[in-house]
Amino acid sequence: MEGSEFDKKRIQFLSQALEQKKLEIQLVKLESSQSSGSRNIASVDGDVQKALSKMKHKEVDLSEFYFLRISELKQKKKYAEALGMVEKIKKTTANDDHLARADYESIALQCGNFKISESCIDTLDNMVLQYPQSYWTGRGLQWLSKSYSALNRKEDAYKINGIIKSDFSGLKVE
Repeated sequence: MEGSEFDKKRIQFLSQALEQKKLEIQLVKLESSQSSGSRNIASVDGDVQKALSKMKHKEVDLSEFYFLRISELKQKKKYAEALGMVEKIKKTTANDDHLARADYESIALQCGNFKISESCIDTLDNMVLQYPQSYWTGRGLQWLSKSYSALNRKEDAYKINGIIKSDFSGLKVE
């Protein structure tokens, strides 16, 4: 991951945050002018009202920023911090693709080197139930297949590869 990609995402995030603050300031001005009776709500620009409504009901999703940070932390071998970013994503996003990717990142961080642990299997089971058609679920199944192969459980690996071929045609079975 290049530093410039991280910087671009950070600038994008900061720009969104700046726009949100501008809208909040306009809302405060509107509310204060309404309370003094000097301005009618009809005089407020319709676009500003729509934007304010969106901002009130929708938080800025920082998942992409967190994913970039996770990649950076993995390169520096700061796995505990990267897991902290995964947890932030899980707590702050409603996007299914981001949640599935966060689960995959959790597996990649906690279960590296193809070691199969109960928590990784549980996470993968959850992914299969929650996000059955997600690219990230397919990647998790690939991890499981490789893990089985490394443990010389060839029959299990073969079964998982069959699932990948039939349900995740876009993924290459390795």
